[in-house]
Amino acid sequence: MKMKTKILLTILPILIIGIISTNIAFGMFFQNFILQSEEDKIRVSADYIYTFLEEKLTAYLGTVNDWSHWDDTYFFVENSNENYVDLNLTESSLDSINISFIVILNSDDKIMHQSYYSFEEEKITDFPLDLIKHFEKVLKFSKSAEDVTGVISIGDSYYIVASSLITDSLEKESANGKLIIGREIDRNMITQIEKASGIVISDMNVISETKQTYESDRPNIVEINYDEYDDNIINIKAMIPNKYDLNASTIFSIIMTRDLYLRGMKQAFDFSVINTTVSLIISFIIFLLLGKFITQPFTELMNDVLKIDLTKSGIHAIPESGKDEFSFLRKSINVLMNKVVNGQNELTESKEEFHTTLISIGEGIIRVDNNSKIKFMNPVAEKMTGWSLNESQNEDLDAVLIIREEVGEELLGNLAEMVFESENTVKISNNNRVIAKNGDTVDVEITAAPIKNLNGAMMGCVLAINDITENRKKQKHIEYLSYRDILTGVYNRSFYEKKLKEFEEKEDASVSMIIIDVNGLKLTNDAFGHETGDRLLIKVAEGIERSIRDQDMVCRIGGDEFVIFLPRANSEEVISIITRLHAAIEKEKIENIPISVSSGWATKQHKNEIMESVFKLAEDMMYHNKSSDNKSQRHQTIQIIMKTLFEKNPREEAHSKRVSDLCLRIGEQMEMDPSKIKNLQTAGLLHDIGKIGIGNDYLDKAGPLSEIEWLEIRKHPQISHNILSSVNDYGPLADIVLSHHERWDGKGYPNGLAGEEIPLESRIIALADAYDAMISDRPYRMGMKEEEALVIIANEAGMQFDPKVVDIFLKKVMYSNDTDLE
Repeated sequence: MKMKTKILLTILPILIIGIISTNIAFGMFFQNFILQSEEDKIRVSADYIYTFLEEKLTAYLGTVNDWSHWDDTYFFVENSNENYVDLNLTESSLDSINISFIVILNSDDKIMHQSYYSFEEEKITDFPLDLIKHFEKVLKFSKSAEDVTGVISIGDSYYIVASSLITDSLEKESANGKLIIGREIDRNMITQIEKASGIVISDMNVISETKQTYESDRPNIVEINYDEYDDNIINIKAMIPNKYDLNASTIFSIIMTRDLYLRGMKQAFDFSVINTTVSLIISFIIFLLLGKFITQPFTELMNDVLKIDLTKSGIHAIPESGKDEFSFLRKSINVLMNKVVNGQNELTESKEEFHTTLISIGEGIIRVDNNSKIKFMNPVAEKMTGWSLNESQNEDLDAVLIIREEVGEELLGNLAEMVFESENTVKISNNNRVIAKNGDTVDVEITAAPIKNLNGAMMGCVLAINDITENRKKQKHIEYLSYRDILTGVYNRSFYEKKLKEFEEKEDASVSMIIIDVNGLKLTNDAFGHETGDRLLIKVAEGIERSIRDQDMVCRIGGDEFVIFLPRANSEEVISIITRLHAAIEKEKIENIPISVSSGWATKQHKNEIMESVFKLAEDMMYHNKSSDNKSQRHQTIQIIMKTLFEKNPREEAHSKRVSDLCLRIGEQMEMDPSKIKNLQTAGLLHDIGKIGIGNDYLDKAGPLSEIEWLEIRKHPQISHNILSSVNDYGPLADIVLSHHERWDGKGYPNGLAGEEIPLESRIIALADAYDAMISDRPYRMGMKEEEALVIIANEAGMQFDPKVVDIFLKKVMYSNDTDLE
C-alpha cells in the first residue's frame, strides 16, 4: 500500500470523527447554554413578580398601619363620628391610596364602616357579591396576627389584603377594633407585571401551607412544561412566598415565549453546516499539500538510499538539496555513514575516556586477571589499601585487599575467587572493614563482578569498593535514637521491652522496678495545651534523672508513665531514690501548679520470677498511692487554674462572680433544690474556666474576631468540660458548663442542642452570661444600658433563651414588683 493511500485512510476517519464530535460538542454546549439562559430568564421573571408583590404587601401594610394607629380612626370607633367618614373615606381618598375596599370593625367584630371603590367605574359602589359571600375568609385572615398582609382568593378574584389593630397614635390605650383594607389584583395590575417581566400570567392560586421542599423566602420554580403542540412557548408555575407569612404562597401560572432558544438553536445548526463545509475544504487542501511536501520527497529519498552499496570500496554521499526535514534526514544518513568509517577511532578514544573515568571516580576500583593478580588500581583504592598501583601490580588480591568483619574481627576470603567460582556478581555489605597497610580502617561495601570476553570466557574480575564510614556513623546514631524518647530524651518503650526481656532471660539478674505516673497530665493538656503538657513531662524526666544512680535506666513507656530499672538495688536504696525523685519533681511548678507524681516499686525476688509480675506489683502499689492523694491535688489544680485565669484577665473574674450571683438569684426564684442551687452557683463561677487555654490577644482584641479566632474562642466550653470532668466532685458541673452556649432554638454550640435537651442549669447560665456580657464594657465596645439589655433578653425568649427562665429573670429577678417589661 502506497504512503499516499495510507495517509488518506488515516486522515479521512479522523476528519469525519472530528467534524461529528465538534458539531455534537458545540451543539450540546450551546443548547445547555441557551437552556440555562432561558431558565435564568424564568427566574428573573419570578423574582420580578416576587419583588412586585413584596412592594405591594409592604405598601399596603404601611397604609393600614397609618390609618389604624390614627387618633381619628380610634375615636371614630369609640364615638361613631360620621364626620370621619365624610372627611376621610371619600372616593378621592380611596383612589389616592389605591385600595378597593376598607372595613372598620370594633372590638366585637361589628362592622362600623365599609366602603368599596371600583377603579373601573372610578366611584364607590356596592361590595361585589363574591366579596360579601366570602368576607368571613377576610375576617379569618385578619385574625392570624395583629399586623398581617397577604394575598387571598375571594371567589374568582384575588386581593392583596392588609389588617391591623386600631389604637391611638401613641398606643397608650388598648386596641378597640380592627381596620382591614384590600386591593383587587385586577387586569391592570397583571398587565403591569407582564409588561415589566416579558411574560404572560395565565392563572394564579393561593396556598396556605408551603411545602418544606421549597425555599420559603425566595421564589421557587415549581414546574416547567414545554408545550407539546407549540415549541415557541413554555408553561411555568412559580411559587411566590409571602414575606410576612412564610407559610403562605401564591402560585402563578406563567407563559413565556422561547424566542431566545429558537434563535440560538438556529445559529447552532448554521454553525454545524459552516463547520462541516470549511473542515472538508481545509482537509482537501491539507491532503494535496501532504502529497507535494511529504509523500513525493519521501519516495525520492527512498530511491536514493537504495542506490547506496556498502560492498564497494568507496561510499558516496547522497544528495543534500533543500532545507526541509528530508534534507536533514539526508544529511543524517551521510553523517551515519561517516560514523561507520570513523568507528574504530572513536572506539579507541572511548577506551581512553573509560580509563580516565576509572581514575577519577569516587569509588575504589581494582581489576584482577583470572589468576587473582592485580592489574589496575585507581587512586581511591590506593588510599584505602595503602598500596600504590606500582607496588600492587601482579600481587595477589588477598595480600593487598585485607577485609575484616567489624564484629568478630574475622578475615574474609579472596573475593575474586568467589566470583570465579560462581561466575556471578558478589556483594558484601554487612559491617565489613578494609585494613590499610598502616592499620587504618574504612567501613566499606564491595561489589565484585566478572569480566568476560565475547564468547563468555572468564578474563578477570573488577571490584568496586564504596567507603560507607559516614553512613555507618549515621546508622549508629539512628540506632541510638530508636531507643530514645524524642520528647524527654530518656529511653523509650522499645528499649524498655528489650531490657525487660534481657532481665527475664538472665536468671541471676537482681533488679528492682519503679513505676512513676504523672498526676494531672490530661488536666494540664486540657487547660494549658499540649505544649505545656510536654514541658511537664520534660521536667518530670529531668527530676528522675537527677535522682537515680549511673547504672539505673529510666524509660518512658506511655503518655504519662515512666519505668526505672535499678540493677542490684536493695529496698533501702530503692526507697531512698523514690524519696529523692519525689522531692526533686514536686518542688517544680508548671503554670503555677505544683508538679505531682505517684510511684510504686517492686523487686525481682527469685531467678525464675517473670518480669511482668514484678511490673504488676509495682503498678498496683502506684495506683494505691495515686488514689490516696490525687483527689486533693486535682481540687487544688482547679483552684489554681481559676486563680491563673483571673490574674491573666481580671475582667473574667468580675464577670464570673456576677454570673454566679445572677445564677443564684434565678435559681432561688425558680425554687430549685438547695443542692442544685449550690451546683448552679458554682457552675456559674466556673463556666469560663476553659478560657485559660485561650490567649489574651483573642480575649482582649479591640475589634471583631476573625473566623479562625472565633473558632478558637468557641472551644472554651469543651475545654471547661474536659477540665471539670477530670475531678469527680466537679463531674456534675462539667455537662452544665459544656452546654452554656447552646441556644433554645438549637443554633448554639458545641453540640447544637435545643429546648429541654439543654440542662436547665445551662439555660440559666446562658441567660446570666449573655446579660452580663451585654451590660459590661469590652475592649471593642462599651456596655449597653440595662434597659436595652433587658429588651434584647425579652426579644430572644424562645430563640436564644428558655422562655420560662426569661420570664422568671424579668419578673422576679430584675423587677421585684412583677411589672412587665415595657
